[in-house]
Amino acid sequence: MIMAIYFIAIAIAASFALSSQASLVVHPKCVPNSYENKKIYKQSDTRQKQFIDQVLQRNSSVYVKRTGFSGQAATVSFRGLNPTHSLILLDGVPLNNASSGLFDLSILQSKSIDSVKIIPGSASVLYGANAIGGVVDMTSHQATQNQNKIQIEGGSFNTFNGYTNFDRVYDSGNYTLYAEGNRTDGLPKYEKNRKLGERNKTSIGGGGAHLNHAFRMANLSLFLRGNESNLKYDASTVNILSKPQNNQYRRTNLMGVKLTSDSKKYDYHHELLMARFNDYSKYSGPSFSNHSKYYGSYKLTYYGEGNSDTNVLLTADNEFLKEQDNFKKDGAVIGTALSHNHMIFQNFFLDIGIRNDYHKTYKNHQTYSSVIKYKVKQSTFFISYRTGFRSPSLTDLYKEDDYYESNNNLGPEKSYSIETGVTTPVNKYYKIHLSYYRTVLKNRLLQTQQSNGKWKTHNVANDTRIDGIDLQQTVNMNESLGFSLGYSLVNLDRQEPGVTTAIPRHKINGDLNWKMTKEIESHLSVQWVGNRKSGSNNLRNYTIVDFNLAQHLSKTSQIYLKINNLFDERYIITPGYRTPRQEVYIGTILTF
Repeated sequence: MIMAIYFIAIAIAASFALSSQASLVVHPKCVPNSYENKKIYKQSDTRQKQFIDQVLQRNSSVYVKRTGFSGQAATVSFRGLNPTHSLILLDGVPLNNASSGLFDLSILQSKSIDSVKIIPGSASVLYGANAIGGVVDMTSHQATQNQNKIQIEGGSFNTFNGYTNFDRVYDSGNYTLYAEGNRTDGLPKYEKNRKLGERNKTSIGGGGAHLNHAFRMANLSLFLRGNESNLKYDASTVNILSKPQNNQYRRTNLMGVKLTSDSKKYDYHHELLMARFNDYSKYSGPSFSNHSKYYGSYKLTYYGEGNSDTNVLLTADNEFLKEQDNFKKDGAVIGTALSHNHMIFQNFFLDIGIRNDYHKTYKNHQTYSSVIKYKVKQSTFFISYRTGFRSPSLTDLYKEDDYYESNNNLGPEKSYSIETGVTTPVNKYYKIHLSYYRTVLKNRLLQTQQSNGKWKTHNVANDTRIDGIDLQQTVNMNESLGFSLGYSLVNLDRQEPGVTTAIPRHKINGDLNWKMTKEIESHLSVQWVGNRKSGSNNLRNYTIVDFNLAQHLSKTSQIYLKINNLFDERYIITPGYRTPRQEVYIGTILTF
């Protein structure tokens, strides 16, 4: 069934591409985006950090939870919800794991990522399940000019990072090859008897390729990416280990093909995507997890008169999970979505959408969205209503061993979210976004330990309500100096059982970019995280300041200094897991 949909989508896209006489263009019509609070980090932002989760934690709407240093699990939460309510995309392919329902970002380094788009709030109509809290949409590096790059960095904890890419552009397209790596001896002594490397001694490597080729009527993209990590010692181990041993090995592979076609004459856009993703983890002993996904999507956009468009989206997602003890399960979801964006009258826009997902276990499920926007001069006022859902993971439903107890009676989580706010440039230097939202989550999935010692997931009867405020400000004083400030307030109904209380009520992020001279530029990043409560642990607030200073020696070379946790703050993210103190790195970037 799934493969049949793939081939039907190919036939549809191919027939349009081959029958049209229009040349390949980017459609000139521009419709205001429904997600006013989205944030896009470009490569100039991502290269300042080594891992993607470090880039994401710069946004006040996002809370990154990490269990240790590089290589250890890193998850993303939006607006007081769980990591399982965050959808992670890479090159348009959902990465969330069928076993846990989330994706561990620790294996993804940032140098090979060109852009990271963050969309806070429910987006299930456009993106499907798991997008209750928000979406992280990443795009791998693609060539824009003939260029070779080498970046080398080293510093604290015997850490070394490297990245290189080979980019070429030709008349009908472009291609790139890239490779990256990271290794570290881990964090220093945790107690007086612990040794360097007894936590997070890690090596991570990866590489990939991306080809774009423009035919007369369509554009073809082929992409391939692989990542691998080896982690020595378990970060949660408290007993001293006598010698290093492989504790966890992880490998991810992503390959896919995308076909797009645009036409001014017929006012349409076609986009076909087919991909395969695999996430394999091997732990100490016989324990392993192998998650495979086949994903396909077809999107048709029709641009109507004036500022309007209509989108039709078809998706097919088939997942396979295999673990030790011959545990094998699969799941399939077929989605169909229709959305329409229309200017009702001057400066007044309406965006509505509906989606139906057919789940192998839960059959049909519908989600809805409606957004009203009104533009006054440069300001945009909006109010939105969106619903979402998330199905239980295959582990929640079927896993039965010494640690887990299955529950076949689980129902999917459902949500609705209301948000209102304004985005306005006060003047040519200052832009502000302010919004208030309320999210209500029904049938929340909660995992608890039973009297027999096993963990079992069940649905919470009472609703969980979250109210919050998002504030984003950007100030560009001139071409050389600019800063941004973000504030997030999460008012979580902490009386409900199963609520993720480790989420801070207040979070502030600030970034300052200063080009001191033509050759010297600096960047200062500040993150303040408020008090949190995790179980019986009261976690105090903390402030992390990161500093970058770059010296351009020529048009093709630069050296830089990077200091993370400039003031050597002691802090805790996850109880029982060590966090790094001050880190100092020096590096160089060469382009030729």
